[in-house]
Amino acid sequence: MLRAFARNLGEGTITRAELAGLVHGLHIAWEMGIRKFIVQTDSKTAIQLITTARFRHPHSALILEARQMLAQD
Repeated sequence: MLRAFARNLGEGTITRAELAGLVHGLHIAWEMGIRKFIVQTDSKTAIQLITTARFRHPHSALILEARQMLAQD
């Protein structure tokens, strides 16, 4: 199943947009009952932020939310 979405995020950085899009997509998958999925992104930065243990970052709330969504059963 493939699903796409668009959303106005207002002003911000590209990294914020990538992280917000990832989190939004994870919420959509979860609401649809999808628990196994493949995330595709062209943002190496977003992946590095989610998979590394840095805690101080301007987008730490989005990073933490993405990590929590990915860790859910």
